[in-house]
Amino acid sequence: MPDTREIPRAGWNDFFSAFSQQHELDPVAVEVMGSDIGAQVEGHSLLLGGISPAGGEGNAVALMFDSLNGDHLTHMVNRPTHVWLQREADIDRSLEIQAADGTSTLLRFPTPNTPGRDEALIGRERFPRKGDEPF
Repeated sequence: MPDTREIPRAGWNDFFSAFSQQHELDPVAVEVMGSDIGAQVEGHSLLLGGISPAGGEGNAVALMFDSLNGDHLTHMVNRPTHVWLQREADIDRSLEIQAADGTSTLLRFPTPNTPGRDEALIGRERFPRKGDEPF
């Protein structure tokens, strides 16, 4: 059964640092969801480079990724208000960062038993094409 917990704002810096070290170069999919845009795939089969505060005074969070072909992507979450971590069986499954405007950025890890998971990472592009499925 998945367990979701909110990370207290006072602990974000330490959490992002530890999370980034633990998951550096792990494959992830990134989705952005909001009432104005719906659910949009920002990228799939990305390698997590790190997550860190940006913009001073906690005004933004930078999520950095590499693609399998060496391209870099930075996704900014402006005015973050909440951070949630979902875990199942002591394994991180997803991280959600919500912004003041209600937009959420969701970082998802593939499940270890996803059929074709390793094959899905071979030759995938950083930016998805219409109709592509993450993982």
